[in-house]
Amino acid sequence: MVDAPRGDDPAQDPAVMMLKELSVEETLLVYAELVEDVPDKADVAALALREEGRAGRLAAEHVEVLAACVEMAPNSLCVGHLAKALATLGRRATGAASSLMARMEPMVVTDDCEYWSFDACVWALGYLGGADVGPFLSALEREDPSRVVRSQSIYTGAMGTQARQQRFAAALAGARGLLAQADPGVWRTSFMTVKRVTATGQRAGKAWDVRPGKGRGPATGKPAK
Repeated sequence: MVDAPRGDDPAQDPAVMMLKELSVEETLLVYAELVEDVPDKADVAALALREEGRAGRLAAEHVEVLAACVEMAPNSLCVGHLAKALATLGRRATGAASSLMARMEPMVVTDDCEYWSFDACVWALGYLGGADVGPFLSALEREDPSRVVRSQSIYTGAMGTQARQQRFAAALAGARGLLAQADPGVWRTSFMTVKRVTATGQRAGKAWDVRPGKGRGPATGKPAK
């Protein structure tokens, strides 16, 4: 996969670091709770799951629930993180490809963060594989205008139209290359995620306010007493 622009690494955010200390099952529970209670912060847990995957802590037994996490994801940033989490399982996660493609279908690209999230999903499909992935990638290639530039009139990111087109073409080609392999392995490459920002451009909340009013103990992830 192509790395996103580097800067402060959100994977080092205190909230993510805290969640990485939990078991995978506990992190999945936190994600589900955030989706329900504080959806704009669910990406913190989704990123933690991605990092747990990079550390080799995800297993085939987690694929079904990760697919459900993709289906309930409140935004494209969560989908992108979860796609990478699935990609750390390679072909063992093929069963989740349909859920990922279903979430990608309506995704729009109106800023750099949404671009890199969609880009991550495309690459992830190459690792996951499946009979329907090739036709889905072909459909993306045929879109006119391309998904990554059709919202140009409202695009607020720094990536120019040509840069997005070139990156997206590379992502599609890369995904096809992975898809053609019997076993492309798993994704583990270091990846710096574009920062999540609020509407005013300020950095979003961190560890101590992942669940406002419901502080979590760092060892268990359970509500602090």
